Amino acid sequence: MRRIATATFAVLFLIGGLNTPSSMAQQPSQFPWRAGTTTPSVSDATGTPVSTPNGIQGSPVQGNKALDLIPDQNGYGSVVPVAPSMKRNPIFASVRKRQQDDPQPSLSDLDVQGLQVPPAVAVDPNEAPSNLNFQEPQQPFQNNVVADTLDCCDGVCGPPCDRGCVKRIFGTSPNGREIGGWVQIGYHNRDTILFNDRSGKIAPHQIWFYAGKEASRCTEWDVGYRIDALYGLDAQNTQAFGNPPAGAPNGWDNSWDHGAFGWALPQTYFQLANSNWDLKIGKFFSPYGNESVAAPKNFFYSRSYSNILSMPLTLTGILGERRLRHNKSFLLGGSTGWDTGYEQNSGGANLITGFRFHPSQNVSIGLGASYGDTGYRRSGNMNSITANAKLTNNLRYAFQGVALDLGNNQEFGFVNSLFRDVNCCWSLGARLEWWKSDQFTFDTQSTYAFTMGANYRPTANFVVRPELRWDWGGQAVESGSTNFGIDAIMQF
Repeated sequence: MRRIATATFAVLFLIGGLNTPSSMAQQPSQFPWRAGTTTPSVSDATGTPVSTPNGIQGSPVQGNKALDLIPDQNGYGSVVPVAPSMKRNPIFASVRKRQQDDPQPSLSDLDVQGLQVPPAVAVDPNEAPSNLNFQEPQQPFQNNVVADTLDCCDGVCGPPCDRGCVKRIFGTSPNGREIGGWVQIGYHNRDTILFNDRSGKIAPHQIWFYAGKEASRCTEWDVGYRIDALYGLDAQNTQAFGNPPAGAPNGWDNSWDHGAFGWALPQTYFQLANSNWDLKIGKFFSPYGNESVAAPKNFFYSRSYSNILSMPLTLTGILGERRLRHNKSFLLGGSTGWDTGYEQNSGGANLITGFRFHPSQNVSIGLGASYGDTGYRRSGNMNSITANAKLTNNLRYAFQGVALDLGNNQEFGFVNSLFRDVNCCWSLGARLEWWKSDQFTFDTQSTYAFTMGANYRPTANFVVRPELRWDWGGQAVESGSTNFGIDAIMQF
C-alpha cells in the first residue's frame, strides 16, 4: 500500500506540475575612425543560447551586440529565464519498459524512484531586465532577433498593465516573413560622446525598419534573411565607418548623411539553419557585449563606454553557431575587419569565437573573442566575458568585462548592472562602469560612469526610459555633472 500511495502521489504531482499556470519571471570633434560624427570638444572616443517566450524568432531586430547574452525588449542588459524543456522523466521510462512485458501495469508496478518534475517557469518581460537573457540549448548562440512575445503578460497584471504582445502593423505571414520597426525619440541635457552627442534637442534617434524571415531550426535545413534600415541621429554611429580609407570612410552607407542625421543599413544577411547549426552570411550585428545598437534591446537610454568603444558594432562575413549538449553552445566565424560594409580596410580579417554555458538554471556565462586585423584599428585581439544571474524573482544582475590589445593601445572595461522589477509596468536599474584606454588620451586615464534609470511600459509596444547619469575621469565630457536623459520608443 505504501508503494501504491507513493506512486499515486507522484503521478498526481506530475500532472499538477504540468498543468499548473507558470509563474511569471518578470518581466565638431571627429572620432579617429568615425568621420562625420561630431561630439563635444574633448578628446573623443567614442550582446547556452537565449530563449524567449517564442524562441526570439520573427521580430524587430536581427542581431544584438550580445555574444554573452541577448537583452530582451525590456532592455535591461539582463537574463530572461524561460520555461525549461521537460526532461525525460524516470517514471515514464519505467512505464514504457514495463509495458513491453506487461501491457497493463498497475500502479504498484510504477518505479517512482528518482522522479524529477522540472518546475514550470514562464517569461514575463516585466520580471526580467532585458540584458540578462537566459538561453535554452535548443536556441541559437546568437539569435539576433527581438521577440514579439518578450512583452507578453498572461493577464495576471491586469489594467493598466495587461500589455499582451507587441502588435505589428504588417503582421507576420504564414511562412514566417515579417515587417516591422520602431521610432525612438530622445532628449538629454549633456552629451556623453556615446551616441547621445546632440544635447539640448528633442530629436529622433532611430526611425527603424526591418524585413526578414527567421530560418527554422526544426527542419533539416531552412533559409532566412534579414535587412534593417535606420534613419536618425544614431545612423552615423552605425554606418560602415570601418570602410577604407581610414578617417574618411566611403562606400556602402557612408555617404547617406543629412547634417547630423543620416541613413544606415546595419544588417543585410542570409541565414541557414538546422537543428544543430545556425549560419549568417552578410553584414550583421556583432555578437559581443550586453548592449545592442537597436534601442528596444537596452534598458538604459545612454550607452556604456566599453560596449561602444572597445567592441565592434557590426561585422561583415560569416558567423556560425553550433549547439552542443548540456546547455552549451560554440560560436565560430570570420569577418573583413570591424564595422565594415562588404569591403576590407588595410587587409582587415579576423576570427570570431565564443562559448556559452549555464552552470545552473539561474546563471549564464559567456566568453567571446576576436583575433586578427580589425582594419581601421590595426591588428590585435579582443576578449570579453559576461555573467548574468537571476538573484530573486524580481532582481537581476549583469556583469560585462572586456580587454582589448591592439599593440600600441590597450583598453579595459567592466560594467556592473542591477535591475529591480517593481510591477508589470515599472522596472528600476542601476549601472556602474569603469573604462580605461590610451587610444585617445595617451596617458591611460580611467573613466567612470554611474547611471540610474527606470522603464515605464504601459503596453507591449511602448516604453519610456528616464535616467540620471554621472561621468567623471579621462573621457567625461563634463566631469561630475548631472546628465538627465529621457526617451520614448514606439514599436510597430
